This record gives sequence, structure tokens and C-alpha cells, in this order.
Amino acid sequence: MPSDIDSGWTNPEEFQRLVEAAVWEQLDQQAVLQQIASTTPAGETVRLGTVTLEPDGTVVDHSLAAPEGVE
Repeated sequence: MPSDIDSGWTNPEEFQRLVEAAVWEQLDQQAVLQQIASTTPAGETVRLGTVTLEPDGTVVDHSLAAPEGVE
């Protein structure tokens, strides 16, 4: 879930969709989710990094990384 949305974004749901797509373009979704499910207690927050997007969804910058144990 995005923690910081610039005021230029007028549709939070669209922003969330673009962030989700950008994250899974960079990381292996199945491997990451399996690792999180097997090592993280329910309800605990897991941070995968940051992603900066243009309004069209173009990734400008990111610091995304899978949790330890995921290749």
C-alpha cells in the first residue's frame, strides 16, 4: 500500500493499481508472496522498498527488493 501519494495524483485507486503493476514487473510475485506467507506473522507489515512513477505508470526510480531468501 502506498504510504506517500503526491498531490498530483487525483485517483488513489489508479495509483495503487500502477504501483502494484510496477512492483510485480520488478519482483517475482509468486516467490515473494510465498516467502512472506511462510516467514511473516499475519497482520505484520512487510516493506519491499519504494517506487516512483509518472502518471502514465512509467517507473522513474525504485528501490524494490525481495525479502531475504527469495531470488
